[in-house]
Amino acid sequence: MILLERLKPGLETAGSVLVLGLQGWGGVGRIAASTLTAMVGAERVGECYTSGFPDSLICEEPGFGRLPCLEYHFSPGSKPRLFIVSSDAMLNPEARAEFYETLEHVVLLAKKLGADMVVAVDGILGEEEDPPKVFATTRALAETASKGGEVVRGVVVRGYAGVVVGLSQLHRVRGVGILAPCENPAPNRGAGVKAVKHIVKMLDVDLG
Repeated sequence: MILLERLKPGLETAGSVLVLGLQGWGGVGRIAASTLTAMVGAERVGECYTSGFPDSLICEEPGFGRLPCLEYHFSPGSKPRLFIVSSDAMLNPEARAEFYETLEHVVLLAKKLGADMVVAVDGILGEEEDPPKVFATTRALAETASKGGEVVRGVVVRGYAGVVVGLSQLHRVRGVGILAPCENPAPNRGAGVKAVKHIVKMLDVDLG
């Protein structure tokens, strides 16, 4: 269930690309989203609180806490403009209804914003030197988005990135999944940076 969403009014988001990077395997999605946010100078423009996160309170200061949330950042000066969604906690995959509802909300948000595409970034178990694995809502889009990565064939993609691309297909939104291989679930900055480099190359990002 979506509990509360705030979004700065008046944003010109039509034609932007929504990039989703959550806590997942190796923390790759979160690291990629944070790195991309800093790279393009995106400002925080909102947040979304959802029951898809586990029961927890994040205490950043003694005696003070807040619920985990989806964080929204937007870069109006980059080309393409990027709407970056990240989180500081992992969605709970055991709560299936809330897990899917939260990810569907992100896809529908992209549609509402007039975004041209959704790009979901996560980690995957693999060798550090392997190229990113790429899949998409259509075969042609996957081939176009590969940019030196490896197009996924004949496998089951697990995790939130696969669900997001599947939901994008259902809602007629162009979707691309990027999985950066890493050897263990510990936070892996190298894999996160590799994913960012692939996004920049794939979208031909101009910092303006």
